[in-house]
Amino acid sequence: MIDSIRIALPRIANLRKASPLETDSQDGVLVIPADIPGISTNTCTQCIRAFKEKPRRIIIAAHDQKPGHPMIFPFEMQSAIMQLEGGLNMIPKLYPDRVTRVLVDEPEILNDIDTMSDYNRLTDT
Repeated sequence: MIDSIRIALPRIANLRKASPLETDSQDGVLVIPADIPGISTNTCTQCIRAFKEKPRRIIIAAHDQKPGHPMIFPFEMQSAIMQLEGGLNMIPKLYPDRVTRVLVDEPEILNDIDTMSDYNRLTDT
């Protein structure tokens, strides 16, 4: 996932430069992994609201105190993301003082599909 984000960030930066729309330092990047299909619109909306209230924070959806997805990080962290050693899960470990968890009542935010057995488990219910 981190490679996809590293590819996207420079493209987002170019779009921001070329955009006639106003952009500022309070822009964020919403990350919704494709292998976590149970993330609801409601969860995304809750995270976006939290980011709008605190645009310098790293917003992470959580269920039962367990971090999941989506995640929103300030666009100003682009260079830090590009230099990460490890995955995106390193962000809260490196910047714990900037993390805000948005507690949601949706355990699906923790269910990623990495294997065929994961897929079967999620489709059998």
